[in-house]
Amino acid sequence: MNFELGTSCKLAPAGGKKIMQRVKLTIKQYYFLQGLIKQSIITNVFYKDNYIVIIELSEDDTDKIRDLALDYLDIYGFDKDYELTESGKLAEELVDKLYT
Repeated sequence: MNFELGTSCKLAPAGGKKIMQRVKLTIKQYYFLQGLIKQSIITNVFYKDNYIVIIELSEDDTDKIRDLALDYLDIYGFDKDYELTESGKLAEELVDKLYT
């Protein structure tokens, strides 16, 4: 399966299981995500190398992560001049990737 950076696709497994979405992240985005969710949401790593990580998420977990990233962006994402901080940029990138 071929992914463009920042894309995702939905997978519908057989047997009536939840629809899973594969999301391609940079290593930096992946480590930010891990800090953001603090083990409250389990991410299934589908693929990982030195540059990218592809994770599988349920729709519910995708929504939860998007909400957490938006909350983080509101609270910590901007500096005193209302410019995006480095971590704010990562939160914004996650939100963008998780809207499909």
